[in-house]
Amino acid sequence: IRKCSIGIHKFSYDPSRKNGKIIFGIDYGYRDLSVIVVANKIDDMYRIIDVAEWNRTKYENIQDWIEAYAMRYRPDYVFVDLNPKGESQRTVDRLRMKGIMTEAVDLAKELGTLQVRMKTLFEKEKILVPEEFQPLLNELRLYTWDKRKGDDRVTALMLSLRDIEDNKQSTDIYYKVARTRRRPLVLF
Repeated sequence: IRKCSIGIHKFSYDPSRKNGKIIFGIDYGYRDLSVIVVANKIDDMYRIIDVAEWNRTKYENIQDWIEAYAMRYRPDYVFVDLNPKGESQRTVDRLRMKGIMTEAVDLAKELGTLQVRMKTLFEKEKILVPEEFQPLLNELRLYTWDKRKGDDRVTALMLSLRDIEDNKQSTDIYYKVARTRRRPLVLF
């Protein structure tokens, strides 16, 4: 982590001169923080360009806050924590209406994969985290792989580092072949 942050200062970003992909990772918190991590993926490097925090005890205007950030950065992908389901679905619906690829991620199923991916990217020094994001860096240094409390920034970071297919186009068609299974006829 230290190699990926020492001497790195906040990156400037101009949406009109977009370079690479912009990816949001959003983790909701009710009593804890709600966090957006904004990553800029250029080739195989991830530059963290913003970490925004919302500290409210209710979700009153969180959707407006998320949408404001989305309009500011114009992300290519947004990955949100599936829980709480109501808020994540509102975010998905609202941002998709704006034409932004948005997906709710079930961390109960994908947490291990996201953790391994983040660890690998740090080991290969493929993530640049500016020193200005000290709360995120502190949380990374204290992160334990099995706890789920006080890791809001790290969870949002993991979501922003989620693997994307750079060449995926909306015109691609995917087929799933299913085998039908015959059940025996039971007479009563």
